[in-house]
Amino acid sequence: MTATGKHRLGYSAHLAVLITTVIGTNIGYTALLPYLPRLSENLGLSSAGLAVFLTGFAVTKILGQPLGGYLADAWGLRVTAAAALTTAVVGMAMVTAADTASPAILGRLIWGAGDGILTPVLYRALTMAAADHGRDPASGFAKLGSAAVLSFAGGPFVVGLVHPFAGYQAV
Repeated sequence: MTATGKHRLGYSAHLAVLITTVIGTNIGYTALLPYLPRLSENLGLSSAGLAVFLTGFAVTKILGQPLGGYLADAWGLRVTAAAALTTAVVGMAMVTAADTASPAILGRLIWGAGDGILTPVLYRALTMAAADHGRDPASGFAKLGSAAVLSFAGGPFVVGLVHPFAGYQAV
């Protein structure tokens, strides 16, 4: 407990929350990959539209990161994380509900921006947790990065498990 009587999470618990967040966002991102042929057909995405659908996410994620850093400084980590995750969920919902290419592409752009806004929040939260607990953040960054890269395999794995029961909208 802290001097104010509030419970304080330990370093490992903080790291677990951050890693879980990264794993969840990356599994969501890669879960669409096995469905791209069906998604492209159902939404009427041309090759160019599919390229924008995929690369637009990355572009808006990159563009969202400086905004996320600014917002984390201005609003704090929790509010910015909540806003970022809400933005990503709105984008995901738009992709899920889309029945044509344009709203699906717009949803992916919004989803990417939300993911980009979240990224500096995660890094800053890890830095702060390490400092609060007298830990070197290097091993935490290594674990966060490893979880991020490994979790990209999670989306197709989840799809493989649930594909017999659910289409891409449910996943």
